[in-house]
Amino acid sequence: MLRYSLIAQAHAQDECLPFDGPIDGSVLLDESWVAHHKDRFCPEIIRRAELRQDAYTPEKNCFFVQYDGDPRDLLWFGDLVEHRLLQTFQKGGHGDEAYRKRRQMARSLGFSNGCSCSCSGLIKPGNQWLMDPAIHREGDYLFEPECLYRGIVFAAALAMIALSNGSRVSELLQISWNKERRITRTETVVMLGENGLPLLGPDGKPMTKQVKIYLQHLLLKGAKTEEERQLFPLSRECMRLLGEIKHLLVLTPTYNWLILVFGEPLGDLPSSAPVKQVLDR
Repeated sequence: MLRYSLIAQAHAQDECLPFDGPIDGSVLLDESWVAHHKDRFCPEIIRRAELRQDAYTPEKNCFFVQYDGDPRDLLWFGDLVEHRLLQTFQKGGHGDEAYRKRRQMARSLGFSNGCSCSCSGLIKPGNQWLMDPAIHREGDYLFEPECLYRGIVFAAALAMIALSNGSRVSELLQISWNKERRITRTETVVMLGENGLPLLGPDGKPMTKQVKIYLQHLLLKGAKTEEERQLFPLSRECMRLLGEIKHLLVLTPTYNWLILVFGEPLGDLPSSAPVKQVLDR
């Protein structure tokens, strides 16, 4: 969705850069937003942004996108950005009417506490500065693209696995990138044409090809021993998404508590720790 070379330029040049992509907008950093909207901030905030102090240090400073078009044209999440629903709402929070209306709108769309999850940086912005109502004005459409991208990848992986491998919830919770539980097999399958019929070779026999099949040992519901594990299939597309999720987790310190699920060590826990131990943690 974003051109990451442009984002790298924004980090390097500390300025607002036009976003040349499928949407009209600009890539900004927190401090560049303050510099372009000094009328919205007190002198102390402006001073901190100029000196890169507190919330504006390089470690905390992050990029976001300012969308300049009609929110109805902003892919599938324009209304969420327009009404600032990508956050967690608290009952009675802030106490103003606008906040209550936004919370009610989120509930009407099926988000009981806002379009968010318990992990900061997944769907809702990890940058708390971006959710500060003081920085927004009518017509400002600001969003953090990386958190939306993470949410899309996680949701796509979950939907694809749930719809393709026959697992119940208790088994779905065990699926991971852990190589100790994964088996790869190569099988010969018949090649099919667009009409669904086997493709025939020059000798009149069906043509075949070698394909990799990915399987994972999972404990069935009610199982109590390792010997009761059974094989469940994972498609190539699922494996690709799981691999991308693992890459995202390794790069994002916020999700260190999840990395173990994908076969990486965490603290003093071994990589083969049972799924229940990880979930309890």
